[in-house]
Amino acid sequence: MASAGSDARALKSWEEAFTYPIATTRQIEKQLRNDIAANKERLRTLVGSSYRDLLGTADRIIQLDHRMQETEELMGEVSLQCNSDVIDKKARHLAQLQEQAAQQKSGGRQLAAQLSLLQKCHKCLPRLFRRGGSVLTAAKVLAVSRLLTKRIGQEDNAPPLLNLIKEQLTSQRRRLLRRVDLILISPESSLHQLIEAICAFCIVTSSSSNDAIRHFQDLRLDEIRRLSDASEKGREGVLEGFHYYLQSLRTTPKLFGRQFSDAMRDLRGQPLLRSTDIESLEELDLAKVQQFIPTEILSFVPWIKHTDSPLAEAPSILGKWSNAAFEDLCLALKRTANELSDTSELLNFRKQALEVWLPLSSSTSTHSNAEIFQALRSIFNTRIKGLLHARAGSLSVIASDIESVLEEGGDDTTPSCLSIWDHDLATASLGKGASTFKRRLIDRHLGHSKTTTLILASLQRWTAAMSNSLEQIEQVRTTRWIDFIEEDEDVDDDGDGDDKTETIERTLQKDDPDQYEHEHKSSLDTATLEFQSRIKAAVETLHESETPKAIFLLRTIRGIYHHMTSSSIQQQDLPILASAIPRLHHLLATNTTSTLLGPIHTSSSLVQRHKIKALARLWEGDPPLPTHPSPPVFKLLQRLTGIMADQGPDLWSGDAVEEVKRAVRKEIVERKLLPLETKVWVNGTEEKPKLANGTTDDGDGRKADRQTSTQVLFDVFYLLLHALELRGESGSDAVTSETLIRHLKDSVSRHLDAAAMTALESRAKDYWARTSLLFGLLA
Repeated sequence: MASAGSDARALKSWEEAFTYPIATTRQIEKQLRNDIAANKERLRTLVGSSYRDLLGTADRIIQLDHRMQETEELMGEVSLQCNSDVIDKKARHLAQLQEQAAQQKSGGRQLAAQLSLLQKCHKCLPRLFRRGGSVLTAAKVLAVSRLLTKRIGQEDNAPPLLNLIKEQLTSQRRRLLRRVDLILISPESSLHQLIEAICAFCIVTSSSSNDAIRHFQDLRLDEIRRLSDASEKGREGVLEGFHYYLQSLRTTPKLFGRQFSDAMRDLRGQPLLRSTDIESLEELDLAKVQQFIPTEILSFVPWIKHTDSPLAEAPSILGKWSNAAFEDLCLALKRTANELSDTSELLNFRKQALEVWLPLSSSTSTHSNAEIFQALRSIFNTRIKGLLHARAGSLSVIASDIESVLEEGGDDTTPSCLSIWDHDLATASLGKGASTFKRRLIDRHLGHSKTTTLILASLQRWTAAMSNSLEQIEQVRTTRWIDFIEEDEDVDDDGDGDDKTETIERTLQKDDPDQYEHEHKSSLDTATLEFQSRIKAAVETLHESETPKAIFLLRTIRGIYHHMTSSSIQQQDLPILASAIPRLHHLLATNTTSTLLGPIHTSSSLVQRHKIKALARLWEGDPPLPTHPSPPVFKLLQRLTGIMADQGPDLWSGDAVEEVKRAVRKEIVERKLLPLETKVWVNGTEEKPKLANGTTDDGDGRKADRQTSTQVLFDVFYLLLHALELRGESGSDAVTSETLIRHLKDSVSRHLDAAAMTALESRAKDYWARTSLLFGLLA
């Protein structure tokens, strides 16, 4: 309650101050003292400020008085000199001075303005390049800069900076021309960009429109050659160059159209500094310096020679360029096609080239579509046919390899006779895989040496390549060329477009594959015929002593038959090669027979007479008859099969076995290796009985002779009718065999009846049935 009225400023009289408690009264006192001190300070400040203002006012009054005195003195002097003569004189002098000053000021401003605009143009060009601005705008800025440079250079007080700007403008001119060339070369440039670039080229180089178009064509031609000759890109580069060429054929005629003529007309009909693109450049700030620029620069219009009717010159200009470019492309396509040695790659290259041309074929009116199509077909068809011929002709290399082996003395690497049950093969490691073991097993079973294996591997690669070529040709027929043609084909109302499409599709899908297939078959037949003839000629030159060569050829011919008849080339008939096999069988049989019977002397016989008497003790039946052949005959067959096995079980086909049987039979009969009476061999006439060794029968050995005749007849039955039985005999061999058997039967019939004769023949047959498996190669 005491503090509620403690504000001294609220007291109405001094008596009110004592109505409060003492503490409050003392507080009121302090407030009053503080207010008095604050009021004193405020009064002092107000008085001091008013004093300073008064001093300032007094100072200004003094200055005004001083200036008034100077004015009065000046007015007095003026009034003294104020006469008409002096005024006229000074007026004339003043006009002269003002005129001189105006001239000096105007000349300096024009030079400064021109130099400023030149520097702005110089700085504006790099910004246009960095921003990817229009090359036509840059060319206009460069042209204005050249005009300013020339005008400033004519001034007496041209700044030294001008030479540096000239050098930089020259560099920027080269840079601008490079950008123009890049736009003209780029296949992605639009028609508007190409027209701007050509206009810019005309402004910068002062060329005519036709010169600029020729420059454009030269750039495109150089780019086509560069793409086609790029060795690192290969066929991709050639295809890229071909596509670039076709795009250029579509683009170039448009440069002779209305849009290009309008651009040239606009360029020649308006001053450069008045064009919209120049005025819109904020960097130049033309509004400020335009009044100081000379009229000849402000009104400068580039003069470009342009033909009013360019369409009349278009065919000649475009035709020359198109022919030159297409010739280069054809050479590049032909070179690239000749570098490809794989049929699938070549056919794929053909497909890629046609896929490039077909979608654009209808829009390349500058160059004849038929000419391009026929040129492409000629290039690829010639190369494909040549490749097929060369691929088939490579069979002659295999024939040369075979001839080389024969010239060197045969196949030295041929194994004598390696069994498939050989210890080395049975214990061989399988670490290299089952296929390697299988290959070794097959080679050993077929008697293939390393040389034979290499030759047959080459033949297998050849047949695989020929089969693959045929498959690739068949795939060409399945390509839907119409899908590529219709992408950009404009079909006329009268149906001409449909006819052209059908013609192209029929040519690519049927006519060309038919040509390839015919060339493939013709080349294959020619190469196979030549190959067979060379093999047969090599067989004809063999002598009877060259058995290893015959064995090598037999195994090689067998492999040739296997590979050629099992592949898709379907060479089922090899008549010349087949006609050479009988001679090889004959050589093999002759060598086998000479090895078998050569050690036996001509005057000797297989069965000795004194040994047959001992064999007779083992005869059975009534009358006693032989039950098995004589041991020499049995051993003869064992030796024969052993010799055949040593030469190789794989050699003994049915025809080869027949040939060796025929040779052995003939040798046995002609060399009289059985103890027969001589009357058998003297034209069927009876002579005095003699034994085969030339001794005369004395009558005491008739029993032995009967036993000998009976055993020999059994041996003949066993050997000639069963062991060495032929599927069919003809000629002298058949007559000799029949004569021998008939005479033996006549000789034995003197002491054996017909039943015994039949039993004898039956025993020989049964014994062969029991023992034939011992002579598996003959069975």
